Amino acid sequence: MGGRGGAWWLVSLLFALGSNHAMAQVEPEKNVVYFELLGTCVFGSINYERRLGRAWPLRIGVGYLPETFLLSQTLMPTVTVGRLFGSGKHLLEVAAGSVLWVFLNGETPGVYATATVGYRYQPGSQLFFRIGAAPLVRVGNSSRSDLPPLAVVPGVSLGRAW
Repeated sequence: MGGRGGAWWLVSLLFALGSNHAMAQVEPEKNVVYFELLGTCVFGSINYERRLGRAWPLRIGVGYLPETFLLSQTLMPTVTVGRLFGSGKHLLEVAAGSVLWVFLNGETPGVYATATVGYRYQPGSQLFFRIGAAPLVRVGNSSRSDLPPLAVVPGVSLGRAW
């Protein structure tokens, strides 16, 4: 029984180690670079995101608006902190932050509080996709009285995770 008993324990140990490895969750990618069409910067933005832990994305980005008949050239830096809900590659994302509208002609900037609520698809590969809505609420005074006090802007993001 000593030979068979030793083999039984060895097989059991190997099975247990293999099961734990197979059941362990794959750590999600911690960095994402992506383009967002519309969304928090209203017209589009380039963003970098760093995941703090498994479920807390910190995002910095910047949007740009060329001069139009309504606005002068505008840079829109943004910062948000979010929370991811769910597991695997399909997640609910909720985030909050701010967007600063910096008018390059020297007018007083506008400040908006923002949020994001949306669906996030991030499989184990390098693909990153997100779709959602971003409410914006003006919280700072600006020399521009034509900036809306409230807006909800849909957004679609696509990028690379690593």
